Amino acid sequence: MLAIVGFVIVIGAVIGGFLMEGGKLLVLFQPAEFLIIGGAALGSLLVASPVKVVKTMIAQVMGTIGSPPTKESYTSLLVMLYEIFQAARKDGLVAMEAHVEKPDVADIDRGGVFAQIIGTLECLEQNQRAQIRGCIINRFRGDIHLFKEGVHWIEEKTEKPVFGVLPWYNHIQIEPEDSVVIENPKKVAVKESQNPVVAVIRLPHISNFTDFDPLLAINNLDMYFLEKAQSLAAFRAVILPGSKNTRFDLNWIQTSGWAKALSEYLSSGGYVLGICGGYQMMGKAVHDPTGLEGQPGSSEGLGLLPIETTLKAPKTTTLTHFSWDGQPGAGYEIHMGETIRTAGTPLFSVTERNQNPCRDEDGCESADSKIMGTYIHGLFNNPTILKSWLNRIGLNDIDVSNIGGIEARNREYDLLAEHFQKHVDVDRIVKMVVNRV
Repeated sequence: MLAIVGFVIVIGAVIGGFLMEGGKLLVLFQPAEFLIIGGAALGSLLVASPVKVVKTMIAQVMGTIGSPPTKESYTSLLVMLYEIFQAARKDGLVAMEAHVEKPDVADIDRGGVFAQIIGTLECLEQNQRAQIRGCIINRFRGDIHLFKEGVHWIEEKTEKPVFGVLPWYNHIQIEPEDSVVIENPKKVAVKESQNPVVAVIRLPHISNFTDFDPLLAINNLDMYFLEKAQSLAAFRAVILPGSKNTRFDLNWIQTSGWAKALSEYLSSGGYVLGICGGYQMMGKAVHDPTGLEGQPGSSEGLGLLPIETTLKAPKTTTLTHFSWDGQPGAGYEIHMGETIRTAGTPLFSVTERNQNPCRDEDGCESADSKIMGTYIHGLFNNPTILKSWLNRIGLNDIDVSNIGGIEARNREYDLLAEHFQKHVDVDRIVKMVVNRV
């Protein structure tokens, strides 16, 4: 009743003051304007919104009629506003479009973690829901203390504990699970970098891209994956990585402008390294007589090294030990086919494969050592080999950590374990598992 009285006072005061100043009531009544503005707004809403969103919106509006807001309503609104402001501050206002189109996206980094947790539980049968003991929120950005109310709301709504909130980290280097991290790379303006820069051509069927993680970990060196052909003049070195389909990617290099860019780069004294499939492409030709990668046939290579490759089964898979300029190294080979070197010099001396001692050779390099190729993955996990390669491309002053390979990876996993234990109630989880409660 008091609210009605308040509305009457507001309307009466506004209209009364308007009439006292000589205003005419008919001026306030503009049905055509109401139709134009209201109709355009409603029509735009229907055009831009999925049916599911429109239905949800109508249900929510109807739910507010006749029922006063509760404390839970206010809490839900504040939680939603918090997520929206966090996403807008991190990704910009344009990022809000994704949340309008898909309001139930479940990722704390993108927003929607509340819908993810509660929505998942609601989709489960009662016996399945009972098997879930709690949750952990991952990839949190911002001030974690501001999320305490959100944690309390989730626990109250689900009647299940939140075991922890893991903040986003930048100090740990863990190999990514798939190549989504290097999708759609853009052209790079190297002049913006203060450090020497290395380029890796992002092949359509790139494989073993984690070969280059040690380069990313070097403080005074920048590395970029490049997809669209561009000038390579400002890059210290260019790498052709492994490929899941050598002949397809070789054709892509030749038709996308990269072959010309590589030729111009080498003419100006650049350095090129090919690994596995990239090494095969650098030769005179790649033959596939039995059609292991598609239609049988041969493809003309880039002609950078005096080698020729024939693809054939079985696949070579070895743990390989080798030496380069007297420096020992270890890596692995995983490739189809055999490569014959018709001139030039081998790059590495192979001393062991799959724990069997041997005396063999791998790879090829040009007379001026500016063009090199090898079948061995994991080169840069060896600090001494990495340092030797940097010296070859003229970066003698770059510092390289003495820790590499498995030891370096274990150190990063230890950092991840410490990060996890700091922000998650591990003891509570262990106790729950041991006691089966």
